[in-house]
Amino acid sequence: ACPFPHLPTDASPSTQPLRGIADMSWGGYAGNQSWSYEKGKGKGKERRSNPPSVPADLEIDENVRHRGTVTQYSKFSGYGFVELQTKGLAPSDKVFVHWKSITTRDRFPLLMPGMEVELGLKKTVERNGKLTLRGVNLTLPGGGPVSLQD
Repeated sequence: ACPFPHLPTDASPSTQPLRGIADMSWGGYAGNQSWSYEKGKGKGKERRSNPPSVPADLEIDENVRHRGTVTQYSKFSGYGFVELQTKGLAPSDKVFVHWKSITTRDRFPLLMPGMEVELGLKKTVERNGKLTLRGVNLTLPGGGPVSLQD
């Protein structure tokens, strides 16, 4: 009896291609857990949809403050989205916010869903060449810094 039942018995160095750990994936549920050489069994990353583009002639004053509500924020990725109270200003009424745009004294800036915030808007050119809106200089309503950590 072969001590490795998951390997083919006729495997020899001359007939099987050399495979590394990168070609392997952990396969499954309790009771059927094993390594396999099949690709596509892992979680992988979901493809993100491209942000909606804005027209090049759209006039945005970066000094105007807009109010909004945080809809989602990923602490580990460092970005999130804010839904603007002023409808029709952004294509989907949501703007992207990067952690560097948060005015805070915290070491690791953080936003919580449902939080009311104030921010400026800025047109930026994405990697794919599209023009999109981003939130900049994000603060609490009234201009105070966001402080959620002790």
